[in-house]
Amino acid sequence: MRKTMGVMVAMVLAATSLDAAAAAPKGSNEAEKAGTASDNSRAVHQLYLADAVADYGHEARNPMALIVAAEMIAQAGAREVEQAKTSDGKGTAGDKAAKPERTVASLLGEARALAGQNAALLAAIDRVGASESKGRSNGPGEVSERVLAGDTDTYTIRFNGGEEAAVLVVGDGDTDLDLYVYDENGNLVCDDADSTDTMLCEWTPRWTGDFTVKVKNLGSVYNAYDMVTN
Repeated sequence: MRKTMGVMVAMVLAATSLDAAAAAPKGSNEAEKAGTASDNSRAVHQLYLADAVADYGHEARNPMALIVAAEMIAQAGAREVEQAKTSDGKGTAGDKAAKPERTVASLLGEARALAGQNAALLAAIDRVGASESKGRSNGPGEVSERVLAGDTDTYTIRFNGGEEAAVLVVGDGDTDLDLYVYDENGNLVCDDADSTDTMLCEWTPRWTGDFTVKVKNLGSVYNAYDMVTN
């Protein structure tokens, strides 16, 4: 009797395992067509554009561009979140001075220094500064981290099926960073591996699932970066 019951239990467990395996999604978790764009995914893309506008404003010493970039950041309303990460643990920090973080306040401060006595620009700076606290309170999540020289930071992040997913990484400008996103089956669904440290990955998952996000530092010093996800 006991032997018969043991065989029956084993058969049930085997059938359950087979059902679970059959139910597990296969293939790449990336849809062929773009899905629904949420407010947060649009906000991530807006922050990507804001960084480019801020770069132009800084290099061209254009206060209006800096004001526009600050307003775009304020409107996006990114909020700080906690996101666990693992690192290779083989890299070194490297010797360098920490750079100030690019924020709405810092951009407006730079714009004010360039505006001189231009009343219209000063009024725009005051308007954007006053509106910052009225931005979205449920915007995309943002983490501030640093990846050591030669290291790779790894995150596991869940994204909704049928909805556009977005990951933005903006470094401090000192090293080249690369961004890679893999689905739960190990398929590479997106990468941004150019020679900069501003990277954006956008794709649409076929189903709701976990994705592995890797930020790789190719430089000889650490890179302090912000990562924003919808």
